[in-house]
Amino acid sequence: MTTAFLVLAMLPSCQFFKTNELNANLEKNGFRLEKGWGEFKPFQGLEADNSQVKTYKNANDELLRIVFFPEMGPEDAFQLAKNRSLAVSSLFSAKDAPYLGQISVTESCLSKNKVTSSIENKDDGFSLLYSLMATSNFVYGSCSEKEDIFQSYYLIRYCQKSRTLVEAKIFVDRKKNFSAPNFSLECVN
Repeated sequence: MTTAFLVLAMLPSCQFFKTNELNANLEKNGFRLEKGWGEFKPFQGLEADNSQVKTYKNANDELLRIVFFPEMGPEDAFQLAKNRSLAVSSLFSAKDAPYLGQISVTESCLSKNKVTSSIENKDDGFSLLYSLMATSNFVYGSCSEKEDIFQSYYLIRYCQKSRTLVEAKIFVDRKKNFSAPNFSLECVN
């Protein structure tokens, strides 16, 4: 009888911890998700069990993929953010057409994809945010409206106090609206 009572008493606390896993991970690494996004729960099936990338899903079917880079100095964090920024911008830069011939055509899908970006230097670190489209495999840069089924925010945020950089990508069906108008992570501690 006592064992059954203990198990039943522990069940609500186990469920409470599981549904707040994202908030616990964010807080442990010195971050807080802006309000308005709803409750994210762990979502399995996109990464290997040992992957550093964690995936969460909320009631609006928004998928959040997040990875933390702890113990990173400001120079290293800035360099990593710069490399990621270069990788994203190169997906949409002008390229020669993929055929040989006397006609030289340059292609660019930046205007089709409506990529926007913003960088913000803050007292507690920096933030780099992209708004772009993604395929069903969560890949950026397809330049095809048929393949681009998600709208996405791609955020790189560094907090100096925790010396942690976070890379977060949130995806929602392009026919839906995001739960909140802005995607940001605030530094805490």
